[in-house]
Amino acid sequence: MEAMNTANKGSIGMSPGPILIYGFGPYDEFEHNITSDVVDALATLPGLTTTTFEARFDRPMFERCLTACRPATIIGLGQHRHARKLRLERRAVNRKGKRGGPLTMIDPLGPAALAVNLHLPDRPFTTVAYDAGTYVCNFSMYVMLQYCALHEARFGFIHVPLRFDVATLTDYLTQALRTTAA
Repeated sequence: MEAMNTANKGSIGMSPGPILIYGFGPYDEFEHNITSDVVDALATLPGLTTTTFEARFDRPMFERCLTACRPATIIGLGQHRHARKLRLERRAVNRKGKRGGPLTMIDPLGPAALAVNLHLPDRPFTTVAYDAGTYVCNFSMYVMLQYCALHEARFGFIHVPLRFDVATLTDYLTQALRTTAA
């Protein structure tokens, strides 16, 4: 599931440098993940690299993708079982674990939390959140933010409700990338 689609036939006037947008495949009791639909919808846009990751704690999986595409801007998408609006996550915490299970640190030498550095625009269907949980979404955020600190890249993350309109989110992301260009 880690295959990347690279549509870098020239930028569409968005963010400078390569752009990565990722989502996740099925996990736990969810046989489908809405974020894979959004990634598929964005895959044909020029200037983007898109990928759907397996929902697992696997730092090398994320690092292989980052090494292959060297993004300057990254937007992660994760499905959220209880969200009613798009949750614009603002920080990742240095802990991982499944719901109800034991927690461990993502990086024993890393800071307790890392803040996103790409602030996506507020809309009536968005809300700002500071708790991405401890599952794979938060894990991916932490790994991506560590990459961003080393490579001066920008990162934002959105938790998507189970039944959010894919076309609305695709339009939002396209506009957000245009308005957040540095």
